Amino acid sequence: MSIKGEVQGHWILVTLISMFYIVYKYLEQNIKTQNFVLKTFPYFLALILLVRAEMMFNFVPYTKLTTPIISELHDSKNWVKRLQKIAGNKPVAFSNSYQRAAKYQFYSGQKSCSINDNYGRKNQYTIWQLDTMYRNKNIIIAFNGNWNNEPPVESVKMPLYYLAIDNFQTFGDIKIICELQKQHFKNSRKAIANIRLESKIPINFNANPSMPSYLTYFVNVGQQIISECKVPILLDNSMVNSNKMVQFEVVLPPKKDNYKILFCIKTGNFAATYSSNPIKVE
Repeated sequence: MSIKGEVQGHWILVTLISMFYIVYKYLEQNIKTQNFVLKTFPYFLALILLVRAEMMFNFVPYTKLTTPIISELHDSKNWVKRLQKIAGNKPVAFSNSYQRAAKYQFYSGQKSCSINDNYGRKNQYTIWQLDTMYRNKNIIIAFNGNWNNEPPVESVKMPLYYLAIDNFQTFGDIKIICELQKQHFKNSRKAIANIRLESKIPINFNANPSMPSYLTYFVNVGQQIISECKVPILLDNSMVNSNKMVQFEVVLPPKKDNYKILFCIKTGNFAATYSSNPIKVE
């Protein structure tokens, strides 16, 4: 963690360069610690070689303690092979898992992506918007929960469920511009939102009638989702890149707090896409 928010471990690896220099200078001046390092170095080297050997040959038995680590190293190729057999030539998208998307593409040699929503977190796939490449295609979506009672793809760490979708639709490339009358929240927990949809590419909300699109808004405190509200307004093509505003009521929880409201597009039964900048209210 940092003062501003969550930090990924690999972000701070660059600081190790300066840390090595500081430790080296310290050891130059401290003979006692220097002797300790020299005496223990063979043991640390043996431990490093042992870990490297495990990464190559997988000889450590699976236990409650070792399974989470070993499965990350050695089980990926197995579940990718099982999922690829099911998917065939269909592209595979993973729900909120950039790790699995990257592993699937590495071991299968086929394109993959992570479909991210407000229940996950943004990553490189959010920036690349690779999920929009799968629009109008027949795909496989893989996720942790069981939606269709199909037997999952087994893996050591946890089962991986999947769902085949024909004519997949997603609209993460639409930007939602919102005008929210925030001053109304001071006297009431309700306010009117005026929404405008903008897109740089042609959009067809009617491409798959079985996957209608609706507006959804999330109320968050920090990273925690307090509520998700589906707006009962069916989106249509005339709303995109026009002066037509979509108007509806936004309701906050009774308790006052530092809330963030995010407006999204929910298509079918799948989680909503990132579509707007957060709006801070109290």
